[in-house]
Amino acid sequence: MPDVMIRRRPALSGLLFLYAFLRQVTLISSIGVNRSIDDTLGDSVTGDRPTYLPDTLGVWEDNTCLDCALVPPTSNAFDGTYTAATYNPDLKNISISFAFTGTAIYVYFILANNPDPGISASTAANFTLDGNLVSTFTHSPDSSSSAPDFYFNNSALAFSKTSLKNVTHQMVISTSGLNSNYYLNFDYALYTFQNPSTATSSTSSSSSATSSTTGASTSLQSDSKSVPTGAIAGGVVGGVAVVTIICAVWFFCLRRKKKKADEYHHDDPNTVLQSEIDPFILPPAPMSDAYTLPDNSFSPPSTFRTSTALLKRSATGTTEAVPHTSTTINLLPSDSKAAIRRQRQQELERQMQQIGDEIKDLQIEAEERNAGRDGMSTMMSPTSGQSRAPLSATRSSRPVRSPRSPYGNEDVSQLKAQIQAMSEHIAYLQDQQNSAWAQGLSDEPPPGYSPGPVDGHAVLTV
Repeated sequence: MPDVMIRRRPALSGLLFLYAFLRQVTLISSIGVNRSIDDTLGDSVTGDRPTYLPDTLGVWEDNTCLDCALVPPTSNAFDGTYTAATYNPDLKNISISFAFTGTAIYVYFILANNPDPGISASTAANFTLDGNLVSTFTHSPDSSSSAPDFYFNNSALAFSKTSLKNVTHQMVISTSGLNSNYYLNFDYALYTFQNPSTATSSTSSSSSATSSTTGASTSLQSDSKSVPTGAIAGGVVGGVAVVTIICAVWFFCLRRKKKKADEYHHDDPNTVLQSEIDPFILPPAPMSDAYTLPDNSFSPPSTFRTSTALLKRSATGTTEAVPHTSTTINLLPSDSKAAIRRQRQQELERQMQQIGDEIKDLQIEAEERNAGRDGMSTMMSPTSGQSRAPLSATRSSRPVRSPRSPYGNEDVSQLKAQIQAMSEHIAYLQDQQNSAWAQGLSDEPPPGYSPGPVDGHAVLTV
C-alpha cells in the first residue's frame, strides 16, 4: 500500500502542474480590454451608435453646429466629436441610450463653465442600467478665473460602474421632469470587455493640451486593437502540447522503472522463492498422543518445547498451520552471502548434533528405566515389605533425574515419544539447510527455529 501511495504522488503532482498551467492560460486569455463608444462614431468594435431621443430636428446637435451658444473646442474632445442638447420643460425628456457587453462602464461628458449671460450651462442627468436607476449627476458652472471654459475626459467623468457580469447591458442617460433648462453634452463612454476565448490587448494613450485662454485640461483617448487570434491559439496549443509531452515522458519513465523491477523479481529465483513459498511448517506427525500428556505425568529433565511458529496443537491433537508471512531479502555482496551461508549451515549442524546427543541421553535413560523396572520387583521383599538398595548407583556424569514414577511404562513411553519428536526435528533442520535463511538470502529464520542452545538443550519452542 505505501508503494501505491508513493507512485500516486508524482501523478498527482503532474496533474496539479497541468491544471495550474491551463488555469494560467485561461487567466491570460480572459484579460479585460477597454473599448470605446464615441458619441458619433459609435462602438469601436461593433460600430453600433448611441440612440438620441427625441429625434426632433434641432434638439440634438453635434460639433458641427454653427449657431450653438456653447461650442467646446474639438481638439480636447474624444475623437474630435461630441453631441449635445439643451433640455427645457417643454421637451419633458431627453435621453441617450446604447448597449455594451462587459464588466465595467465609464461615461464622460463635456461640462461648461463661465457661459455668457443668459446661457444655461448647468448639467443634470439620470443613469439607468438594465432598467434600474443606479445614479444621478449634476454640475454647476465654475465662474472662478482659474476654471477652464470646459471640462473634458477625467475631469468630466459623470458615471462609472464596475463588477458587472460579462454580459450585454443597456445604458440610458436621461434628463426629465425638471423645471429649468439644462445643458447635456455626451462625449464618449468606455467599457471593459472580458473575452474568455481570445486574448486581446488594449493600448491607451493620453494627451494634454493647454488652452491659451482657458487653462489646461486632461484628455484621455483609448484605442482597442485585437491581437491576432491565430497567434494566441497557436501559443495555447503549443503550451498544452509541451505539457502533454512532458507528462507522457514522465509516465513512460515510471512504466519503464516498474517494468525493470518486475523483471528483476521474475528473473531472480531466490526472490520468487522468498515471495511465493509459504513459511516452513513441520508436517503433522502420527504421535499426537505423545504431546497430550495425562495430568499425573511428569516432565523429564530434558527441555522439550514445540514452536508455535512451527505448529499449533489443539486439544484433539490436530495441527494448524500458521498464516503466510512475507520474507525480506537483503541484497548483500557475494562474499558476505557466502560467509553468512557457512555460519548458518554450521549453526544448523551444531543444533542437529546437540539434539542427537540429547537423543542418545534419552535412549540411555529409557534403557535404565527398563532395567530399573525389571529389577524393582527384586528390590522389594514380599515378606518383610522393606526395599533393598539398587544394585548400581546412578552415573555421576549424568544430571540427577527426578525420582521415577511408579508408572514405569508411561515414563518409558514418554521418553520414546520425545526421542521420536526430536528425531523428526533433526530431519526438519536438515530440510532447512536448503532454506533461504540457511543460504544467506534472508535474515528471517525459518519458523520454529531459534539459533543457539537454551539451558544446554536443543531448542524446540512451543
